Amino acid sequence: MVLLGIELCESLLDYADMHGKSVYLFGGKPEVIRQMQHIMKEKYPNAKLLGCSDGYVKDKDMVFEDMKQKEPDIVFAAL
Repeated sequence: MVLLGIELCESLLDYADMHGKSVYLFGGKPEVIRQMQHIMKEKYPNAKLLGCSDGYVKDKDMVFEDMKQKEPDIVFAAL
């Protein structure tokens, strides 16, 4: 079975929701991140959103450090 980008993301989010896994979102435009936060709350309530940052943040190292400290099970990066 071959999964394309969005299908892979949906499958991973389904998995995170079913198993209570943690997720970190990084990249994209600020409005896309806000929309993903809303989608996760509505469609994947059992997945734990540990953090998120748009791709336009000036200090990406700070975001990477935040990810490292929070140790999410799944990281989505969209740049």
